[in-house]
Amino acid sequence: MSDAKNISPINDDIKINQASNEYIYDFEDGVVPNDEIIEFSPGYGLWGNGASEVYPPYSGLTVAYSNEANNFIRFSERITYFSAYYSIQRAYYVYATNVDGDILTNVDGDQALYHFSGSKVQNELVKFETIQPIYEIKINSNGHSGYNHWVMDYITIKEGGVSGPSELDYKYKSINASLSLNVTIENGTIYDAYLNDELIETQNYENGTISVNISSIFTNFSYSNFSISNYTKYEFANLTLAFHTELNTTLTHFVNVTVYDYTPQIFHDIFDVDHEVGESQILNFNVSDDDLDSLKVYQNNTHLYSTDLNSSMPTLDLNDFIDGSYKLTQYNFTLSFIDSYVNNVNQSLLVNLLDTTKPVLSLFTADDYMETETDGLIRFKAIDPTLSNYTLMINNVTLSTGSVSSNELIEISNANYSEGEYNVTLLLLDRANNSLSFTTSFTVDAYVAPTNTTNTTETTETTETTETTETTETSTETSTEVSTEVSTQTISNAIIPEEPSSDFGSNLLIIIAGIVVGLTGIELFRRQIDKNSK
Repeated sequence: MSDAKNISPINDDIKINQASNEYIYDFEDGVVPNDEIIEFSPGYGLWGNGASEVYPPYSGLTVAYSNEANNFIRFSERITYFSAYYSIQRAYYVYATNVDGDILTNVDGDQALYHFSGSKVQNELVKFETIQPIYEIKINSNGHSGYNHWVMDYITIKEGGVSGPSELDYKYKSINASLSLNVTIENGTIYDAYLNDELIETQNYENGTISVNISSIFTNFSYSNFSISNYTKYEFANLTLAFHTELNTTLTHFVNVTVYDYTPQIFHDIFDVDHEVGESQILNFNVSDDDLDSLKVYQNNTHLYSTDLNSSMPTLDLNDFIDGSYKLTQYNFTLSFIDSYVNNVNQSLLVNLLDTTKPVLSLFTADDYMETETDGLIRFKAIDPTLSNYTLMINNVTLSTGSVSSNELIEISNANYSEGEYNVTLLLLDRANNSLSFTTSFTVDAYVAPTNTTNTTETTETTETTETTETTETSTETSTEVSTEVSTQTISNAIIPEEPSSDFGSNLLIIIAGIVVGLTGIELFRRQIDKNSK
């Protein structure tokens, strides 16, 4: 932009003081403005250095001129005020149009500012102001042949209405995104925000700089007609801000918005891996997306596995979705990395499934037992994701065969074998014919019948003692030999029982009773002798 200057014309009655939002272009420096704000159409030029055809109004020898009708000055920013000092031959019109090309100027019912300069060169100050934004000033010299040119010393423009960016890039679902606009509208009330012609929200505003909440306007925006280029998903949207005033006028500001979002991108290739079935194998990925949400695994469009992600460096364990039910061959899987906004990138993964590991035995026992028992068992358990079948032999004779799964407990009876020691052999095979053989043993003991005679003897002797004692007391005819034998047995049985009781009190009572009975027998024996001697 050319340096704005504060210029006072020769006529001291006319003053132009530059405001903060006002730009003054003077052509004394010999440059026609062509920058961010103002652009002259082709046909403009510089005139100076003593040219006699035209007379610069105020500033000297260098002026902007055009010898063509209908040339224009175009503004890239919206303005509401325009003024210029012209030297015009004959009559001319000045038109102002908006972005749609509609003529905005309307003086005394005419859709243009009309001036008549007369037959001589005149210095004219042309200016007008409108509440609607101006995008283009068009000057039409309406003179006779040879006089359809005009000369301009300097122009003054003032930004007006709503000024600010007309292009905006917005990252999808980003927060705290805003658009700063400068509003110079008196008696402002509210503005309406339209997204693709749909009213989204209404907000109050005041003169000055305002901040439009773009994140709020695009809260419910969803992609419908997007394109993807260089891992970027984008769609164009039209944002219209309609500013209303108390005077029932409306000033609009248009913004072309590019809504974009980065799609995930994988920075390395994992195409072909060997995988031992049943073993953990971790794959590491590097994905260019900070909003990764999940990873899904597919085979032939069939969903096999999903996991949540919270990092741009996700990992995947092949053992999470490949198990022993898979055949030992090559598989093609599709890995889909998905971000929080349903953008995804797919990765093809070839897996060569191998099985070189033998089964691992975790339990193998055989019960010992005695002949005639029937509850002996052989138990075993093995770990192998492709475990297939087993064979169980006792002394090299097959006892049982069948299918078996990993970590399945098998129990088989080994009862009804005769006395002896037996070897048990277990053979395990998986689907890849990896085998495991292991041997243990069990013993069968001979049967022994139980024996018990102690209680019968004690009962017999006790009965005999009791009967002998009663006979001695009631009959005096019993012989000395018999009495002696009875007394001796009684003492013997009382003092020394065959199986002593573990109860000390009971044993003591038995001993005392025996002594009493023995003394009684002796006394009876003595009396019998005395009787015989008489």
